[in-house]
Amino acid sequence: MELIASKLYETGLEVFLEDLYLKSRTSLSLNDTTKVDFSVDDNCSSKDPNRFRIIFEAAAGPLPVYFSSVRAYAKNNDISVEWKTENENNIMYFEIERSFDGSVFKKTEKIEAGNNLQNNYEWIDIHPEPGTWFYRIKSIERQGEIKYSPIVSARISIEGSNFFVYPNPVQNGVINLKFVNQPGGNYKIRLLNNLGQVVLNRIVNH
Repeated sequence: MELIASKLYETGLEVFLEDLYLKSRTSLSLNDTTKVDFSVDDNCSSKDPNRFRIIFEAAAGPLPVYFSSVRAYAKNNDISVEWKTENENNIMYFEIERSFDGSVFKKTEKIEAGNNLQNNYEWIDIHPEPGTWFYRIKSIERQGEIKYSPIVSARISIEGSNFFVYPNPVQNGVINLKFVNQPGGNYKIRLLNNLGQVVLNRIVNH
């Protein structure tokens, strides 16, 4: 679900998406797009057209954290993700989320919050697979409130022929092998453990 806000920002005002089925609230941006993932199951309440509602409230206590800037750019074969915050207070930590399609995001790193009036952060995505990668920053407050930054992207382009194994480190025991500008044919693949022992020996047709 995408909720697009424009020119709604007002100091001291907070807006939430309330999920009546899960009895949860998600903080929404007042000047950008917020993406919210949800699922539908066999329970009729999960399919209720009135399941969601948007709530506007006056902010209580300290102003919520706002992402004053977010950017991602290629740095050699890595991608640097940088963001700045204002009014940062009572934040436990940030999570960097990454996506290959700009729709489904997964957590890649957790960074502790500085909790100063203004903060600058940087995280390096080391040797991602060539292509366009999308990133967003998720802030988690001590009271459990969640806020998302705008989505940014960067592209890694590597010329010439090569092989790429991803993700690194491996996740869920799955290894992907990508051929870049390699001639077609049969390739012998061997996977070794830390002791140098062969644990996989296979012919791959490309």
